[in-house]
Amino acid sequence: MKFYIASKLENAAQVSRVADALKAAGHVHTYDWTVHGPVHKEGLERVEEVALLDAQGVLDADVVVALLPGGRGTHVEIGIGIGAGTRIILCAPDKEMFYGDDVCAFYWHKNCIRCVGDELAWITEILAKMEEVENKGKIIKPSVDDMIRALKACAVDTPQEGYPCESCYLYPFSRDGHMSTGRTCFEHLTLDVIAKLRAEEAG
Repeated sequence: MKFYIASKLENAAQVSRVADALKAAGHVHTYDWTVHGPVHKEGLERVEEVALLDAQGVLDADVVVALLPGGRGTHVEIGIGIGAGTRIILCAPDKEMFYGDDVCAFYWHKNCIRCVGDELAWITEILAKMEEVENKGKIIKPSVDDMIRALKACAVDTPQEGYPCESCYLYPFSRDGHMSTGRTCFEHLTLDVIAKLRAEEAG
């Protein structure tokens, strides 16, 4: 997967260590701003160039990691990622950054995952979340036959109190007895269900 790491300039060494760990796991760094560091003394054209490179790095990423505390640029990059619909993994040394009185509201955006701990804990959590995002993209859309077979295996024909099949969303009816496309098989029918049915047939 492709990743971008946002943080303040003072955290450059830490950014490099986390990036090295992710690259060692086979992931691709979209843009590494630590190789040049601050560029404000190199003229406004260079500043503009780096701003565009940073922004493109965020847009090219499947996952944006933000090592907190961050500066103004960090939060701009978080905002770009949220706007692009990208998963954001926020890493903080303590939970106060997420629960304190001056918490940034966007840390609680639905696209954000919050991680608290030391550097090793961050890397472990980042890799786990990247795997989840990657696997989600690999889910194969079930065929009509798969859906029919799963419905026969799991669904109920009429609404019943308590919903007998409590582990899934395979209910043709909502609780008020009306058809509800939001509660049919689409959320439940992922590869594990289909694989189980196929395994039973093969066995």
